[in-house]
Formats: sequence, structure tokens, C-alpha cells
Amino acid sequence: MNALPFASARLFRFSGPSPRSRRCASVVTTLLAVTCWQLGSQLASASIIVLETQQWAAGSGGNDKWYQLIEFDEGPVTWHTARDTAENLVHDGRFGHLATFTSASEWLFVRQAVLEPHQKAFDQGWIGATDEVSEGNWTWVTGEPWTYSAPAIFDNHTQQPGGGEDYGVAWLFTPPLKWNDVNNLRNPSRRAVIEYGGAHVVPEPSTYAMAALALLGLGLYGWRRRLPSTESW
Repeated sequence: MNALPFASARLFRFSGPSPRSRRCASVVTTLLAVTCWQLGSQLASASIIVLETQQWAAGSGGNDKWYQLIEFDEGPVTWHTARDTAENLVHDGRFGHLATFTSASEWLFVRQAVLEPHQKAFDQGWIGATDEVSEGNWTWVTGEPWTYSAPAIFDNHTQQPGGGEDYGVAWLFTPPLKWNDVNNLRNPSRRAVIEYGGAHVVPEPSTYAMAALALLGLGLYGWRRRLPSTESW
């Protein structure tokens, strides 16, 4: 988890005889920490370009999750960098991860709605598949069961400089798009396919509102500390 240098709660110390004051201080500290984390995440994702964002709506037989194709404007990155970047992204109040596909309909939607409008030769972007732990035993980054692999054309080459071909990428052999396994160092990708799902987190538009609320609470706490201690707040 990325955060700004000042996001550590250790920087804010509160004391006082009132339990309510201590609870207030705890709330303020939490708000500041969450706000700083969100700001840090936004800065961490500043080096990407969003090429496409589509929701697979439940009304169309989907899962209501969002899928996104991003491009790293500084050039190709390893699978691990793409994975870590994805996990620091938030869209529609949901955390991201490299995309996983557990059904033919899910892959068809992402292929047609997200990838094909930006299709290019060969590499189309990292996906959340790897067999780095056990050669030939492919897993998803989310831990979901590996129950669907029809698009996979994995040759599992192990004799490659820098290691084997242990990382999944959307790839154009001949239409339609498939999945390929590539070497992390020899074939870094400039793109990644992101999936946003699961429970909602703090909505993105609330970042600055939370910052204002936290600072207001901190100011009220300091103002209260200067008053005569006749009652607890």
C-alpha cells in the first residue's frame, strides 16, 4: 500500500483526561491516515494512461464489475510492477487487480469491449495469471479457481534468460485475441488489463471532503484543549 510520507498515524499524538477526547483524536487520526493513503494512491497511478473503461452490467448478464485497459507512459513494465500498480488503483469506489477470467462470457466481454478497440500487434497487456510458484500450475492473483482457460496458448518454456515464461498476457496470434505466457524480463508489457470488483471502499470524490473533515476535527480538538477543563467533550 502506497501512502504519502506524512500518512503515518505516529505523527499525530493526542492526550487528555477525557475518554471522549481520546475517541475524537482516534477518529481524526484515522480520517487523516485514510485520506493520505488515497492521495498517495492517486499519485502512484499518475504515470498511467487509461485507454478504455467498461462495466459488465448485471442487466446484460454481467457481474457489475469494471474493466480497464491502461498503458504505462514511461514504457514497458514487468508483470509484478503491473500487479502492484493495479492493486493501488481505485475506480467507482472499488479496489483494482490484474484482470482474471473465470468464464467464457467474462472473457468475451472484456475482449470485445475493452481490448479489441485498442488492438495492436502481439502484446495486448498483462492479465492476472501466473505459474511462477509451480511450473505449469496456473493461478489467478485473486486466488479464484483456475476453471476457465480456453483462450490460453501456453507453451511453458522454461529455458529462457531470466527465468521461464511464467506470466500471462493478452496476445494477438491470429484473431481473436488469446492468452500467451511470456518471460517477465524479456517481454515486459506497456499495458495491463485491470478489474475493479468486490466491496466498495471510500468513494474517490470524498478524498478532499475527508481531508477537510479531518482538519476541522483536528482544529476543534485543539480549540477544545484551550478551554477550561470543566467537562468532558
